[in-house]
Amino acid sequence: MKCFTLLLVLSLILVLYVDDMHAWWGSSSSSRSSGSSNRSSISRTSWLRRSSVKSKTQAVINKIKDKTKAVVNKIKEKINRANEYVQGSKEMAKSYIEMRKSNVIGSDKYFHAKGNYNAAKQGPGGVKAAEDISDIREKTDKMRYKVENTLGLMSDKEYKEKLADSDKDREANQWGRSGGDPNKYRVNGIPDNLKK
Repeated sequence: MKCFTLLLVLSLILVLYVDDMHAWWGSSSSSRSSGSSNRSSISRTSWLRRSSVKSKTQAVINKIKDKTKAVVNKIKEKINRANEYVQGSKEMAKSYIEMRKSNVIGSDKYFHAKGNYNAAKQGPGGVKAAEDISDIREKTDKMRYKVENTLGLMSDKEYKEKLADSDKDREANQWGRSGGDPNKYRVNGIPDNLKK
């Protein structure tokens, strides 16, 4: 981008120089022989033209700088969102591992809320990571339940219970993601080192 700006400035300077030479010497021999008064008026006209072109050049350069800053800021914002997304994903994975380690029946809602809560604290990218991971998890669970029910590996009653449980998981995910305290879902038996 700097090379392009430099090339643009050099091109404009060259145009100014050629234009100035053309205005000074004129395009025909009669203008050359007209005397110094004609030259001074041409010189003034040339100066005015040059200053006008310089201001236009500066305006173009300023516009290029502004657009470059805007692009750089957008890139920085995207990088920040990506970093937040990665950190949010790590928080979700950490919460899942803690849930598996605790092995406490009924504690999954707490860990769902906790993972989403900690991911959301990372920023908008973390919120997006929590949404994506939670939605994928719940959708794949529902799909698996449906397949198992269709194949006769799960009764209709158990299938309905699993779907209801999945909806409660979604509620816990949303609660944590929106900044709600995960302790709302805490159950007895969760080790102290795994609490919020």
